[in-house]
Amino acid sequence: MPTTATASPLRGLFHRLKRVGYDDVFLRHAVLPDWWDDSLAHNPASLAQMQLRIAQRLSLPLGDLVDVSKALSLPDVSAIRLKRAKRGTEREDLAPGMVAARNAVRMVMPHLQNLSPLPANLTAVALRKWVLERNPTVDLGGLLDACWSHGIAVFHYGPLPAAAKKFAGMASYEGDRPVVVLASGHDEPARLAFHLAHEVSHVIRGHVKPGGAILCEASFEGATEDKDEEVADGDALELLTGQRDPKIAPRPGMDGSKLAAAALSQQKRSSIHAGTLALIYGKTANRMGVAVNALKLMNMNTGGREIIAGALARRLPRQDAVELPGSVAELLPLFGINCLA
Repeated sequence: MPTTATASPLRGLFHRLKRVGYDDVFLRHAVLPDWWDDSLAHNPASLAQMQLRIAQRLSLPLGDLVDVSKALSLPDVSAIRLKRAKRGTEREDLAPGMVAARNAVRMVMPHLQNLSPLPANLTAVALRKWVLERNPTVDLGGLLDACWSHGIAVFHYGPLPAAAKKFAGMASYEGDRPVVVLASGHDEPARLAFHLAHEVSHVIRGHVKPGGAILCEASFEGATEDKDEEVADGDALELLTGQRDPKIAPRPGMDGSKLAAAALSQQKRSSIHAGTLALIYGKTANRMGVAVNALKLMNMNTGGREIIAGALARRLPRQDAVELPGSVAELLPLFGINCLA
C-alpha cells in the first residue's frame, strides 16, 4: 500500500486508535483499502469515507472518530466470556482483535453457500464417526468437512492488532449460525485440529447460544479448573482420538525422529492421526519440544491455516459465478484467501 508522509488528520486519528488497541500496521493491513494513500486525508470527502470505514469495521461511533477532542472507547464487551486468560488479563485487553475479527466474519457470512442447520443433539462421538466413515483418521481437513457439513462455519483470522493482547479462538452465533474463529499464531494442522475440536465442543454442548455471549479463549494451553473448559478439552480429545483422556508415557531416549516413526506406525493401527499422537506425547510426557520436532520431521508443522482457508473458500461463490462485493472480497486475505479462481 502506498504511503506518504502522514497527514496531520491521520496522525491524530491513528494515535487515538492506538490508545484503544489498534496499531498503524494493523489498520493499514486490515482496515484501510489497498488504494489508500495518506495524502488523501487532505481531501475532506476521502477523509470522511475513511472515517466511516473505520467506524464500521471496528464498531466505533462515527461521531467520536470525527470529533478530534473525544477519546475513543471500545464497544461494550461485558457479554464476552473470557476463558484461560492469564491473571490480570481483562476482556477489554483482547477486545480489539475480537471486534475486528467478528465484524469481518459478519460481512462474509451472508455470502456462504450450501450450509445445513446444526443438527440437534450432535456429539463428539457422532462427529468422529462421520469423519471416520470418510477418512482413515480425524485430521484437520476431515474435521473441517464435518463442521461445515453440520452447519458450523469456521474461520482463521489474522493478523491481530499488535497494540492489544491476542485471543486464540472464539465460539459464538451469528443469527442462528454457529461460528468458530481461530486466531492463534500456530500453523501445525494437528494443533489447530485440537483448537477447532475444542471450540466445536462449546457449540454442540450449548455453551454458546443464539443471541448469547461470545466465548473467547485467550489460550488453549495449560490446566484449567473451569468445568466447561474441562468438558471441551475432553470432547476435543474424544473427537480426535476416541478417548477423553489419552496419555502416552515418557520413554527414555525418545527424540523427534523416534517419535515421528512411532506416531506414523501407531496411526495405521489406531485411526488416530500421527500429528495428534505426537502432540499427545508432548503434552502428557512434558516433552513438547520433542513433539514439535517430530511434526517437522513428518512435514506436519505448517499448512493448517491454509487448510482452514481452503475449506472456507469452497463455501464462497467462485469468480465465474456470482461475484462477491468488493467490500467483502477485500476481507478474504484476512482469512487466508488471496483469490477465488
